[in-house]
Amino acid sequence: MIQTKSTKFFLQGKRVLFLSAILFWVGSIFAQSTSCSSDFRFEINQNTKTISLKASSSHSPAVFGFKLGDGTFLRGEKISHTYATAGDYEVCLTTIAFNSSTNQRCTTKVCKKVKIVDCDRLKANFRFVVDGMTVKFIGQTNSNNASTGFRFGDGQIERKDSVKHTYARPGIYKVCYIAQDSIYGCRKEVCKKVIISAPCDLKATFKVRQDDNTAKFIAEANDRPARFLWSFGDGTKGHGSEIKHDYDKAGSYEVCLTVFALNATNDQICTTRVCKKVTIEDDNDCNLRAKFVYRQNGKAFKFLAKANQTPAKFEWNFGDGTKGNGDTVRHEFDKPGIYKVCLIVYTRGDTPGEVCKTRYCQKVEVKRPECSLKADYAFEKDGLSIKLKARANGHKLHYFWAFGDGTDVSGNGARHTYKKPGKYEVCLIVFDPVTKCKVCICKTIIIEKPCRLKADFAIRQAKDVIAVKARSNGSRSAKYYWDFGDGTKARGKLARHKYTKKGIYVVTLWVADRNKGCKIQIQKRVAIGVRLTKPQVARVAPATPIKDNVSSEVPTWEAKVSPSPARNQVKVSSEEKEVSNVEIYNTDGVIVKKEDKTNLGNVDITLLAPGFYYAHVYAADGSKTVVKFLKN
Repeated sequence: MIQTKSTKFFLQGKRVLFLSAILFWVGSIFAQSTSCSSDFRFEINQNTKTISLKASSSHSPAVFGFKLGDGTFLRGEKISHTYATAGDYEVCLTTIAFNSSTNQRCTTKVCKKVKIVDCDRLKANFRFVVDGMTVKFIGQTNSNNASTGFRFGDGQIERKDSVKHTYARPGIYKVCYIAQDSIYGCRKEVCKKVIISAPCDLKATFKVRQDDNTAKFIAEANDRPARFLWSFGDGTKGHGSEIKHDYDKAGSYEVCLTVFALNATNDQICTTRVCKKVTIEDDNDCNLRAKFVYRQNGKAFKFLAKANQTPAKFEWNFGDGTKGNGDTVRHEFDKPGIYKVCLIVYTRGDTPGEVCKTRYCQKVEVKRPECSLKADYAFEKDGLSIKLKARANGHKLHYFWAFGDGTDVSGNGARHTYKKPGKYEVCLIVFDPVTKCKVCICKTIIIEKPCRLKADFAIRQAKDVIAVKARSNGSRSAKYYWDFGDGTKARGKLARHKYTKKGIYVVTLWVADRNKGCKIQIQKRVAIGVRLTKPQVARVAPATPIKDNVSSEVPTWEAKVSPSPARNQVKVSSEEKEVSNVEIYNTDGVIVKKEDKTNLGNVDITLLAPGFYYAHVYAADGSKTVVKFLKN
């Protein structure tokens, strides 16, 4: 293309006009920017570390952008942002505004410092003391600049650190203690449940009805169900809403009734106590007096009564539900214990038809006889079967066996076959029905898988040299050991040996197979330089386990598990030893419960299925005894 001078001039003029327009537009921007203004306001929630910002500009429309000081940039007139950590941050607002009337725009930047604090440093807590319907609250915080107060859960609030509050009615209330920092606004709220119980209004009294030296006490209470405990003033106690008590002699006694009842609004136990003076009068106007003495031989007693008037009639109450008559009686108690024996004496008075009566009581103790019973048992194993035989130093004894697999039998001797090999604790309980004495012997027995190992060996002899060769049905891992009878030993299926002296020697072969778990022994004789006077007969010993498998223990002490039968709890104790712990096994030989000495008085068996169990009771010296009991 050919350009003329006029064309070049025209193009140069257009470039000048375009550059002039750009310079004018840029100059307008810089000239207008000096007249633009913007700002922002912010609010900080220090508890969540969140800042809320709102921007403003002198011109609109405008575009706002915030740099939040932690590397975050957000656009918008209103924004919010949560900081990850506390600290000091510089927040900057950049605004680009446009004036529609002049078609001009401007840019401004405003920066401000913000502080984000760690509100987790603010600590608050409170404690409280309940006194009936009134509660004392004491709050604590680690800030000197915090305002505090309580919200009591019943619509009431109070701005104090320590305050007493009275509730209008019983119930469970959510009480909150609030602490708020006055500088940064950090807020901590701690809430707890407070149980307000209805005040105990338990009242009780009792009536007394007297018949000679016997008093009948009848309790009354304004709340049921309730438990009634009595103290009769003569050192004895009782329980129940109605109860009879025999006093040994006339006199004045302070009888106290203690009543326990459950508060209807919660689980609080209410209690009250009432005492009265009770006079037991002596209606014996005849000056009749009586007493008795006794002679004891174990559980057998001979009672001898005396009275200061004759003729007299004597009646006895032995305290075990039985009675007797006569001035001399014999009585045998069924079991050990303390019994209150009472003698009632009747005579004729001075006037016709008058009957005189007096009563005399005293306590007698029947002690448990010392247990001298000793027992043990022996056993023989044959594969899965076992044969047992008991021995003891008494007569007419009862024998009970527990085989550790859930089966048991009775009798002096027993046979039992287990279903599978295993470790079983076999226990023998021997009981003397006369002395009520019993002893338990337990032994841990391992029942091995039946061993069917068989073996033999052949002997080839050339003068004083023999060659032996063993054979067996053992596995490849079976081991062969030889003893040639002259102190020489060897190993392996094949062996050779040369004797140095004449004589008859016993060659012994042992075959041990760990896969079968047993070993066997075979013996044969060999004559060196002499003749055998008896025919050759191999002696084969029965196969035996490779390892010793029996540990035994014969306890010489007794323990108790009471009550039996039991439903929820049992107590494990011993009068002879300090008990350290107990393990309870079911009839399958599986342990179902363990307790140490801290809980022996209250062993919980609620979750156990009904049936018989064996309590393995361990003493502090390491010895053990076994007690059988029943769970209902």
